[in-house]
Amino acid sequence: SAGAMSDYAAPEDLFQLQVPSGWSMEKDTQTIENTVVETFTAPDGNAFVQVLANKVNYSLDHILKGQVTLDYMKRLYGADMRVASDVALPDGRERLEWWSEENKTSGTTYFDMGKRYLYFYTVAYNDKFEDDYASVLKEVADSFSQ
Repeated sequence: SAGAMSDYAAPEDLFQLQVPSGWSMEKDTQTIENTVVETFTAPDGNAFVQVLANKVNYSLDHILKGQVTLDYMKRLYGADMRVASDVALPDGRERLEWWSEENKTSGTTYFDMGKRYLYFYTVAYNDKFEDDYASVLKEVADSFSQ
């Protein structure tokens, strides 16, 4: 169980989420150029929430936005990452459900563009711990607001 939740604002105030208070946070600005990646990890290491904000100085069309997002996801979640479903949401975001056999990880990533940034957030878990984390990760995912 997540216990208490804390307010979190993505880089550049692109959006807000509620994240579990007891999870550790790491910030990475090196892995992908012009990008901030912030990762909240469960104490046991078997689930995480990850936010990516990539500064772009131009608009990406729908197809290119999806291709760039998939490239970043494969860099972060494994080259073997596969998308199980891709759903357009009413607010303009897209939701990708995915898995990585190699990393034994599954997750859901929500992505969009705003304020000259391509951004996404992911809720994911080690496959053996899906039951332990499904409800808290759903709570995080559903807490999205702009």
